[in-house]
Amino acid sequence: MIAYFDSSALVKRYVTEAHSDQTRSLVGSVEIAGTSIVSRVEVVAALAKGVRVGALEEDKALRGCLKSGRMGVCVSLNPILPI
Repeated sequence: MIAYFDSSALVKRYVTEAHSDQTRSLVGSVEIAGTSIVSRVEVVAALAKGVRVGALEEDKALRGCLKSGRMGVCVSLNPILPI
């Protein structure tokens, strides 16, 4: 199966909130996981905000930031720009 994940779904991989377990399970079961290239920045921004407001530990956010760069296929929003 091929699945597309937006940034809110990707954040659920690193932050426990509603539907995090289902998201983690789905990410682990797909053959190809895709996202928009913009999602990388959005995930990092969301994790940084979590640290700033005290909802997330810095080391966990850092692990999430490092992993967000390895998210399978990224879909370019501008076909002129290479991925």
